Amino acid sequence: MRGCRLPDGHVADIGCRDGRIAEIGALALGAVFHLRSARAARTCRAADFFRGLLATALEPDELLVEIEIPAPPVARTGQAVAEVARRHGDFALVGACAVLGLDAAGICRHAGLVLFGAGDVPHLSRAAASLVGERPAPARLAEAGRAAAAELDPRADLHATVEYRRRVAAGLGAQALVSAATRAEAAS
Repeated sequence: MRGCRLPDGHVADIGCRDGRIAEIGALALGAVFHLRSARAARTCRAADFFRGLLATALEPDELLVEIEIPAPPVARTGQAVAEVARRHGDFALVGACAVLGLDAAGICRHAGLVLFGAGDVPHLSRAAASLVGERPAPARLAEAGRAAAAELDPRADLHATVEYRRRVAAGLGAQALVSAATRAEAAS
């Protein structure tokens, strides 16, 4: 996809091996997964593919052979990923992946925000849709990040509390949306 960027080579490699970065980007971008086995081929939307912590819709004899990512609905599209992890390369305690598309006048025409690491599966936020039709002002993007975090049903574990994950998700959601908007504004 033109303009689609993963954060860095190491993260791209991890995404290919264990799917964490691949899954959040695939959800934010509306991807379709092509699955194949000796008996059949099928497709599965990214939103339906991830079933739980390290669990997918793959059958035991199936392979993921292709990820189809639709072209951005507008040419000026920016993407961003922000995450917090205990150590570099660890699974994120909380993270956000944002995609934002602007028209020639700088009005948002497409917005997607996925929050991950807080629950068993990444969460495709409904709050990002509220940005469509507006200019992506930082205060408005922060509001959307907070609204997205309020949608979460985070889990607590030995690494982070529910409150921590929700608070950090709000900040990272806003950060990813602001970075995506900045990249979209710079796109030609």
